[in-house]
Amino acid sequence: MRTMLVDDEPLALVHLRRQLTTIGGVEIVAECTDVREAISTAEIEKPDVVFIDIMMPEIDGLEAAQRLLDRLPHLQVVFVTAHDDFAVQAFELNAIDYVLKPAETDRLRKTLGRIARNLAATGIPPVEAPQPTIRCFGRLQVGDVAPTWRTAKARELFAFFVHRRNEIVRKDYLIEVLWPDYEYKKAYTMLYTTIYHVRKTLSGIPGVFALDSTDSGYTLDLKDAPVDVELWERMLEQAPPISLESVDQHMELFRLYRGDYLAEYDYIWAEAERERLRILWYQHALKLSAFLSITDRYEQAVDVNSRILAWFPFSEEAYWQLMKLYDALGDRAAVKRYYEHLSQMLESEFGTPPSDDIRAWYEELDIAD
Repeated sequence: MRTMLVDDEPLALVHLRRQLTTIGGVEIVAECTDVREAISTAEIEKPDVVFIDIMMPEIDGLEAAQRLLDRLPHLQVVFVTAHDDFAVQAFELNAIDYVLKPAETDRLRKTLGRIARNLAATGIPPVEAPQPTIRCFGRLQVGDVAPTWRTAKARELFAFFVHRRNEIVRKDYLIEVLWPDYEYKKAYTMLYTTIYHVRKTLSGIPGVFALDSTDSGYTLDLKDAPVDVELWERMLEQAPPISLESVDQHMELFRLYRGDYLAEYDYIWAEAERERLRILWYQHALKLSAFLSITDRYEQAVDVNSRILAWFPFSEEAYWQLMKLYDALGDRAAVKRYYEHLSQMLESEFGTPPSDDIRAWYEELDIAD
């Protein structure tokens, strides 16, 4: 049975996972410490059962369970909590069980037996595994696999259909984008041949996609398969402001951006979306870095700014943040090194020195030669 665990205490998740693994018969598809993340994850993973704590910040487990049930009506809910005074409310939500912490193996074994009997009695089979995620950060993949395409154009055509997913794309527009320099008749021949190659490759991923055709064009039906860039942007929009309680969630959002949109391919039509997502990530990363800095998480802030510079090598703000962080860490040699790198980069690329604020700050440190 596909199982999701939700608790704002990481150690509680570790304990529960160990107990359930010892019993066996469960596949833990997700562990979440944040309710909003849990709701988004549940929509993707579609678990059969969720084990959820009640006392959690911002959104408690009772409200979270109601939101989950609104989206997944057949979800089996088990509350695992250190408090015994919420049982009435829990069972009003038709919870399958109410387990007090620390959950013991024998007690959880009874809970799993009750869940199995309940699923059998309702005639609802366990939910099938979800569709694989379409990965567009960096390299185009289906789940963890990069399909083998007959031609580069077949891969680009599939990528373009993902880019315009669930829309009807006209044939003449496809030709304009992918074969702009071809004679009309030859361009259509290339289109039909490439469509055949795409369908041939997708046939090796049964039940995942459908490439439908109309008189005027084609549409790629992803059959509810999630797209990583779409999920990431939705999670970013729904994330609470950065705080001590949510900073780990924001660090995960920062890490989930594994590379620019279709970065491995030189697709002109993807450039606008690539730049839009890059800017979203950059702005979020700068805010995260600022919070990590003011809360004295210097090493994490250094990692964040180093990643920013790797993808935005002309970011004067990231250079300055790194200099201030290394100053706080007492590494004056690193401060000097980054100031020199910044000065050389600005002179080489733009013919300008660092900003007045950065130069004044650096001169006050009195670490120049």
